[in-house]
Amino acid sequence: MPTCCRDTRVRPLLATGPSLVSLVSASSPYSLSKFLALDTYITVTPYWRKVLVVLIAPLPGLAAAVVPVFFPLQHPRLGPNLGYFAHVFWLTLASSFGTLIHLAEATSIPRELFSMTEILVVSALSGVFQCLNSYLLVKFVVYPIPFQLALTSTPWMMSLGVALVLVLRRKFTQNPIFRESLEAYRVCLPIQSIQLIVYPSLSVLYDHVNDTGKILVILSFPFAKYFMKKLLHRNSKHLGDFHAEVSVSGIEICASLYQSMILQTSPSAVSMIIVMGLDVVMGFLSIKVFLDRHGRCLEVPRDEIMATAIRRLHEPRTSAIVPTAAPVTSSSRRVSAGGKKKIENEPVVAAARGIADSVERILLVEYFEVIVPIVNSVFLIIASVLPSAQYNPRIAPLYHDHVRLKYALQSIWLYSLLQGLSCAVMHYVMKHRYGISALDHLAFVLDRHRDSIQGKMIPWLPLILHFTLIQYGTDFTFRFKFDDESVPPG
Repeated sequence: MPTCCRDTRVRPLLATGPSLVSLVSASSPYSLSKFLALDTYITVTPYWRKVLVVLIAPLPGLAAAVVPVFFPLQHPRLGPNLGYFAHVFWLTLASSFGTLIHLAEATSIPRELFSMTEILVVSALSGVFQCLNSYLLVKFVVYPIPFQLALTSTPWMMSLGVALVLVLRRKFTQNPIFRESLEAYRVCLPIQSIQLIVYPSLSVLYDHVNDTGKILVILSFPFAKYFMKKLLHRNSKHLGDFHAEVSVSGIEICASLYQSMILQTSPSAVSMIIVMGLDVVMGFLSIKVFLDRHGRCLEVPRDEIMATAIRRLHEPRTSAIVPTAAPVTSSSRRVSAGGKKKIENEPVVAAARGIADSVERILLVEYFEVIVPIVNSVFLIIASVLPSAQYNPRIAPLYHDHVRLKYALQSIWLYSLLQGLSCAVMHYVMKHRYGISALDHLAFVLDRHRDSIQGKMIPWLPLILHFTLIQYGTDFTFRFKFDDESVPPG
């Protein structure tokens, strides 16, 4: 990855960001260094690479979700088999790996302190420990374990902690950066985990209500997303440049997936119109409200704010600290210490940084609303032809039923197509109204915050897509009579 898009220096661990007054920033939380990195990325990164970054970003999460469908499972009445434990191991591995790379990136743990090899070993060890925990529970307590993926989250965290101590040893217990990182993220992780309860509850409710109830459930989705984003937004301000990315992708990945799963299981024209209508209105309202606010009271035209700010930052500067005879040249792409502080507080520069922050949030939302349903559709194509699909109520109706699969895919693809068209229109508006390329900004954030974004997609996609497996004891009727399930015994 080019150094222009990833900040390789060690950033302050708990650098406190500016106080924000809204979900999409009103001030300028977009740091000056990140703003300059954005300009460099746009300038030096070839077009093909930007497109490639946008296209391949979901592939690791998709791979993590697809692998478990190849593990052979058997009906719960026959007891757990090796495929069940392989399933547990893989989901734990994916959850641990994603959590660790996301945590390390968002809290700036240097790679020399916590290497990718160490992360992989810790993740594998936690998977082994979780398999042992599951074996003891199913052997001596009950199988399937009711709502296993939710109820065993505490043993998973304990397994992860033990694995960290075994692999990192004194480095983990004596270096304060690990303790500070965990402290910095101790609230954010539980907030994101709440989604394993909120969204499944809404999707199950959707499956068991009449048409009017379905409309009400769909209308409640934006409010649930807003509440979750607001909560995560308030508790992630200390993450600095990662604040926007974490507060959006931490919620939007799960929400987009569950929204597509609702359309998959019960496609209807009314549902599609409501979902798309809400998304389009929210998208363009975001542009109108949150981007226009930054350009008010400026003499610079809206479509020249970004370019003007970049020119101001690259102009040769002198200051009281740097003698006049030795100006800092524009070729260095730097400004002096005193001049830098003065320029970054200029209205046009502050407005440009605020616009960049808002654009990042808006584009991440739109991107996940397009790409996550496509990931779900690819997963369905692969999973629906394998025997393990029989044990997942979300996929079982599609098992070797090409007609149902076709209708489910058509619904998802139509939704993604309409979202894609919405993104294209949004790109046009941003380009002509603000002089901004949506592709440039989206590729930049996906590239710069790669590990943080992958650290959420890799665990969440497999966890959500396999959450309803009957082997994991998921039963929202709370009867837990899995012997009565009308699926083949093996």
